[in-house]
Amino acid sequence: MSRAGGRLVDACEGAAVRLFEASDLESGVVFGAHRLFFLRKLRIKNHFLSVPAGRQVNGVVKRTARPYLPKGRKQELFMSDVLNAIVDSAERRIRAGGFSGFSFREVAADVGVKSSSVHYYFPTKEALAAAVIHRYTDFVSELVDKQLESDPDPIKVWTKAFRGTLHSDVRMCPATVMGAASGDLPTEVATEVQRFFRMCLDKLVKEGLSQKEAAEFLATITGALVVANAIDDKALYDRATTERLKASAAAKRSMSRVNVDARKSAARGSRRTAS
Repeated sequence: MSRAGGRLVDACEGAAVRLFEASDLESGVVFGAHRLFFLRKLRIKNHFLSVPAGRQVNGVVKRTARPYLPKGRKQELFMSDVLNAIVDSAERRIRAGGFSGFSFREVAADVGVKSSSVHYYFPTKEALAAAVIHRYTDFVSELVDKQLESDPDPIKVWTKAFRGTLHSDVRMCPATVMGAASGDLPTEVATEVQRFFRMCLDKLVKEGLSQKEAAEFLATITGALVVANAIDDKALYDRATTERLKASAAAKRSMSRVNVDARKSAARGSRRTAS
């Protein structure tokens, strides 16, 4: 791009910044993400610009530009793509190194923007880390609910969920990484980490475990995940959770037998009454 072209794009970016200062969407973060994507496109594709002939002021042609925004579905996709790219990058780095394991500069390099742009959408590192854990909590919650629809055994479903994390490329749960250092976390991040573990406990209790059983089981699968990663032994996770899975399966079989016996007893009672 020529020097003059660069100046023109810079001027257009300034106009775009002013345009996006309006707060007509519910989430300033999401709106900011849309702005980021637009500015990136502005530098790549000249057809995003509309440059009229301009007007003369003191003999100098003052050109103006009117950046425009796509409407409807395209707008939603632009917003989603950039916001997810920023949060995805931060999540990968948090999984590997916790809260201190990422910086705005690194996230910006991953996404392909300046670090100041990331700061615009997430004014602080704490805000970005909290957004990562909040999104992850919602994802796990929905995943577990979906799995429980086909398999009502919460022990099996949760064990499988954490095992899947261990055997994936990322290997660690970001909330578990953060939870290990929760005492040193900023308040807004610690709040989201607590929300994750409370969600886990609440769902386990809702599925029939006592408070004590839920706490012990959650400690087992999260602890097994951490230790398996620490010594690079994925099989350790299975060894640590096998007995709990066996006990759950045995309890399920026992309950099934009780239900069958109850139905048989009820059926015999009905026949005697009829005769």
